[in-house]
Amino acid sequence: MTWSKFSDTYRDDPPWLEVGPLAHHLHTMAVVWSNDKLTDGLIPDAVWPSLVCWDGLTERVGNRTRPVTASALLDRLVTAGVVSTPQRAGRTPWLSEKPLPPAGYSQLDWGDQPTKEQVVNRNIELSAKRAAAGRKGGKRSVENRRERFGTAQPGATIEAHAEAPHRRPELRAL
Repeated sequence: MTWSKFSDTYRDDPPWLEVGPLAHHLHTMAVVWSNDKLTDGLIPDAVWPSLVCWDGLTERVGNRTRPVTASALLDRLVTAGVVSTPQRAGRTPWLSEKPLPPAGYSQLDWGDQPTKEQVVNRNIELSAKRAAAGRKGGKRSVENRRERFGTAQPGATIEAHAEAPHRRPELRAL
């Protein structure tokens, strides 16, 4: 499981004041989606419209209202420099060292988020720690039962084990 990281002042940073709350929300959902899928901020163009339900949503522009579309909001994010697309580089100083994303994808500014490699390595380490703790706890449990009952399987005798029905009779002799 990953957690998306956002600074406490995220909503007050200049790009977000420039793009407005709807584009800001779309970007937030894109970060969450990318963290969940471990794409390191690479978003397929086909995903953008599905990140938020825009059905029936309109916004006021000047004295007119117009339907909200993910495409229009994505254009605002690109113009503000927080998303890069192959078609428009926008103002993306964080991307100046990197190549543009492949066609059909957009790249989020991924500075504060963990990379796929970091998440995978953390999960491997955590799994190993949990396995070691489980082994240690199991061994301690056996030691405690041996101290209290003289055997690791209290209530069981060697004779009872030998006479117990086995699912695999060939193992009875073992």
